[in-house]
Formats: sequence, structure tokens, C-alpha cells
Amino acid sequence: DIMNRLVNNAIVHGQGATRIVIALDSNKTGSLALTVTDNGVGIAPELIARCHQAFMQGDMSVTRSGEGLGLGLHVARRLAALYKGELDIVSPGIGGGVTASVTLPAAN
Repeated sequence: DIMNRLVNNAIVHGQGATRIVIALDSNKTGSLALTVTDNGVGIAPELIARCHQAFMQGDMSVTRSGEGLGLGLHVARRLAALYKGELDIVSPGIGGGVTASVTLPAAN
């Protein structure tokens, strides 16, 4: 469900995205990283720290046409935390796309 939420966010809120890249990688400790990157509208720097909060929405005139409630990243972050993982959101700003990465620890 985490991947579905991140991909859906890229589709719905990455308006103007012509490319969405999904990557899955593991490191030496066995941690798993899922990354979804789009080249869409991006997130303003002042919203990055708050974009995972429930019902958080940016400037709708710039970022989207009103779809969604602002729960996608919030739920993805909560799901990652349930598995002792982390969600990280990176964007260079408006017009720069978004990279959402979930890192989950190795299974014991």
C-alpha cells in the first residue's frame, strides 16, 4: 500500500509530469529502499517539512486542480513507521518534480 500511495501521489499531484520512475534497491544491511520520482510540478521549499501532515495541501492554483484530501503522504509515512521505516520527500521546488523514498529495515 505504501508504493500505491506514492505512485498515486506522483500521478495525481505531479501534474505535468511526463516521467515517473519507480526504483527498488537494497543495501549491505539488507534495508530496502523504494523510490518514486516524477518530473512534475514539485513542492515549494517551505512546504517540504509539512507535506506529510494530514490534510496538508499546497497552493492549489499552482500545484493541482483540487484532487485529494492531502492524506497520501501522511498515510504513507504512518505505514512506513509501522514497519520501523522512514519516508523522505525531496523536491528542488516548484517545477522541479518530487522524489519520495521509503526505507524499510531488513526483515529478521
